[in-house]
Amino acid sequence: MFLQLAGLTLAMAAIWAVLLLPAYLVGGTVAIVGLSAASLVCLLPGVFVLLLHSISVTGRSPLAFLLMAIGLRMAIVLAAVLIAKRVWPGIPAAQFVGWLIPVYLVALAVETRFALTETVRTGRVPVGTARLHATPPQ
Repeated sequence: MFLQLAGLTLAMAAIWAVLLLPAYLVGGTVAIVGLSAASLVCLLPGVFVLLLHSISVTGRSPLAFLLMAIGLRMAIVLAAVLIAKRVWPGIPAAQFVGWLIPVYLVALAVETRFALTETVRTGRVPVGTARLHATPPQ
């Protein structure tokens, strides 16, 4: 789990570093603050999801967990957008939401990769997936 947390943190730092110069060129220091806030907002639900995923629960469906993780991520990000609109009323939405989209997608891709690797490693494959790989009766 610590390797996954480190990997997610490194991925968020990498996307922040990649977008740092474009953010500065587009909006100056305001865009850098928006990019930094977007990176933190996407890191928090990722940490929660990885911590929840590390808890061993018998009979937990990988699909149900994936749906719960997506819902948790979206709820936290939506709350952050609403709070940002309240805290920064004069700042254009593009300076936060515009940077939130690529950071969100990177975080989602990294966490999905971790979840799929863990699911395959532990042998918890959903029934629908198992049917896709089953050989047809002869």
